[in-house]
Amino acid sequence: MNRSLNSLTASLLAVLLVAGYARAATVIDFTSAEGYTNGVLNNQPGASPVWKTTGTSSFTGFQVDASNGGSVALDTTASSKLAGYATPVYFMSSGPVTMTMDFQFTQATASVGSATNAFGLVFASSQNAGGSATGLAWIGRSANTTDGYRLTAFGSSSALVTGTQLGLNSASSDNLSDVIRLTLTLTAVTSTSWNGTATLYNVTTGTQIANLVKNGITSAADLNNAMYGGFQIGSGTQMSSSNLANASVLSYTTTAVPEPGTYALLGLGLGGMAFVIRRRKALSSR
Repeated sequence: MNRSLNSLTASLLAVLLVAGYARAATVIDFTSAEGYTNGVLNNQPGASPVWKTTGTSSFTGFQVDASNGGSVALDTTASSKLAGYATPVYFMSSGPVTMTMDFQFTQATASVGSATNAFGLVFASSQNAGGSATGLAWIGRSANTTDGYRLTAFGSSSALVTGTQLGLNSASSDNLSDVIRLTLTLTAVTSTSWNGTATLYNVTTGTQIANLVKNGITSAADLNNAMYGGFQIGSGTQMSSSNLANASVLSYTTTAVPEPGTYALLGLGLGGMAFVIRRRKALSSR
């Protein structure tokens, strides 16, 4: 009897803990199997849209190709476009929040005259506007360097990246990058500051390219409120000045962070379980 009770208790505890605390990763490949169709990303997929994008009524900054494994093409002439995922995150009631974007691009020229932030990952106060400068990680070009790129993040930190690390070599006309992964992780410290990590990784070769870590970053948003993750095209001429022939997001991954109410429900569940266990023990001892 006691062994069965203990087994039941352990099982229920495991279920409640997983339900309340686990942050399940959501992986999106933009395929037809997931309900995506060829056309603008805004209001996709299907009857349950989870993406909102900025732009005019045509929303052409982000174009879905649901075939061939799925992807979203970024407009390489656009400015200040954001594609936001519908599930909000709550930094003050969670651990680290992570976003990942796999992408590939083709460079049109071997070098550019000025450094750029072409596109990247962002946390924003609304689903399709208001990206926080300190909640951004960018991939862009470095100035006057053959096949030169850079990773920038948190409004100030940067690391130079070579074309070789990205799978590029313009001297041999190899202008298509390897599949590259950009990861952005932020952890709230207070309601107005967070710690961040931005990582660039070559998926094709299985090697880390660059890693930026910064603590005590001032947040432009109140981290008690919901924020939205997504990817963004750089402001002004940042994207067009990067001289990319094309750029596509191949997949997007985010952690699903419980809302504050989840923890209250977890507490009620554990309290109810404790009552049931005490009652059963009392009855079994009679």
